[in-house]
Amino acid sequence: MQEVAADATVGLGGRLLRRLLGREESAPMVEAAVMDVAEDPADEDRLAALRLQIRKAAAADSQLAVELSQMLASAGVTITASGGRSVAGQTISGVVITGDGGQVTR
Repeated sequence: MQEVAADATVGLGGRLLRRLLGREESAPMVEAAVMDVAEDPADEDRLAALRLQIRKAAAADSQLAVELSQMLASAGVTITASGGRSVAGQTISGVVITGDGGQVTR
């Protein structure tokens, strides 16, 4: 199940990136920012620089902004619990107990 989710995420990322790089005016800056993030994905400054380049590209091209928004919206959220006593949820704000004889004391 995790493989399917990972494949979907990578697929969406690839489609978004191809669309961003298809805009000649911003492609060099987006590509450079992507390469920086690829070198160190945990670097918050590099991630912020990529977000900035994406925002700039979308601000300069309203059609691009609409297309990116539609791509993200169509991806939706998929949550899957697999296996005995599994729990899944987009947001869980309370106690979750699996198993026999679980107790919560408040």
